[in-house]
Amino acid sequence: MRWLKIASDTDLVKDEIDMGGVIIHVEWPAGSTRTWKGSNDTRKMYADYGRIPSTKGFDGDCCDAYCGPNRDSRKVFEVTQISRDTGEFDESKYILGVDNLETAKELYLAHMHPDNLGGIVEISWAEFKRLVDDVLAN
Repeated sequence: MRWLKIASDTDLVKDEIDMGGVIIHVEWPAGSTRTWKGSNDTRKMYADYGRIPSTKGFDGDCCDAYCGPNRDSRKVFEVTQISRDTGEFDESKYILGVDNLETAKELYLAHMHPDNLGGIVEISWAEFKRLVDDVLAN
């Protein structure tokens, strides 16, 4: 496993995945236990999780992505994550490497509380690439 320090990322990148030309910097590989600074909360990771470099999400950080096991899949699912405290929009997350909406939802809910799920939709690969390359590019 490679350990990289990417200047624009706040955490160590443990791997890098190329999903059809979209690079994901994996911070929390599947099988690892995720922790948060300033919190005793932990979470087992069932999928690779990280950031899409050179993007900027609503929260000001790089866009987050979960990568399922099917690295050849070109299906993309956009999750609307909401705050459990306020019920308001928190950020978007992207799920790659799965073949259908049901699996994408299961993957998200394996990592997050159901109250965080505001919605999930499939977007085309072309739309996702446009988002990454143009709209979300920082």
